[in-house]
Amino acid sequence: MNIVILSDYDAAGNMYNLASGINTYTDHSAVAIKLRYHKTFHYPTTLLATKKNLSKIRKLIYESDAVVFKEEPQIPLKYGIDLKKLRHKPIVFLVGGWGFRNRDIYAKNRRTYSKKNLPNIKWGTTSIDFLEKNPSWGWVPACIRLEELRRTYNYSKLTPPLIVASPSSSTNSMLKMDILFEKTKTFLEDRDLSFQTLFIRNLDNDSCLNAKASASIFFDRIYDIYGINSQEAAAFEAIVITGSSEFTLDKLRSLGFDCPFVIVQNDIEMRERMEELLLDEKRRRRGAKLGLEYIQKLHSGEESAKRLIEMLEG
Repeated sequence: MNIVILSDYDAAGNMYNLASGINTYTDHSAVAIKLRYHKTFHYPTTLLATKKNLSKIRKLIYESDAVVFKEEPQIPLKYGIDLKKLRHKPIVFLVGGWGFRNRDIYAKNRRTYSKKNLPNIKWGTTSIDFLEKNPSWGWVPACIRLEELRRTYNYSKLTPPLIVASPSSSTNSMLKMDILFEKTKTFLEDRDLSFQTLFIRNLDNDSCLNAKASASIFFDRIYDIYGINSQEAAAFEAIVITGSSEFTLDKLRSLGFDCPFVIVQNDIEMRERMEELLLDEKRRRRGAKLGLEYIQKLHSGEESAKRLIEMLEG
């Protein structure tokens, strides 16, 4: 099966990673295509759509065996796609955070990717917490280029240990996490602990990855589920501190994935866990080892590819 994965602007490169997973771990082939290029947040993509090659890309889409859309209601319009030509193909529409939490975008997605327009469409999500409200959806875990990252970046650790924070790009979330991180940093300094800190902000992708690779402790965000940042940090054997809902943790366990990240729900828990980790190097190393094993099992692309293929074939 030849699969085309379409996105407008996938900042995390997740759709490229998904295509790579399909090509690496299955007998199927996939190509990820996106429209927009952003020099700061650019991740590799198999194809970048431009005005010059759009006609060839449309031909590639129409000749494919299956199509995956990534949460953008304007994709058919921007690519100039005639949805009628896709009516008999297996279609999967994948929702992430932005395409689900924004009610206006979500409503537009439901209209564009309706059963009326695409009779064979199936809805899925890359964030397992969304299954709480939509249990019938499929789940395709977000994934990273695990082996490539570990080959490319030096993930030896610094002395004193480096704490890195890289929160959600949402303005409100970033501001809250920025304040929380600074308060935690002040608390740890008052405890006379030895450490370094780095708050990732407005860096290019390569610099972000270098920072995560050097981290002994990585703080993502206090949210319903961890993100790509946590996955990349864990790939570099940093112990991850993040938030997560009970639904997310229970759902993961029910599917055979016991998340080893250090889960916190508020600023007090974050300060306490951070202090404990700085005082206990063996615990940091043990948590980092478990985190890497977890990423290899769930977020290396193999599980994601398997689940997407099951959706397309089912």
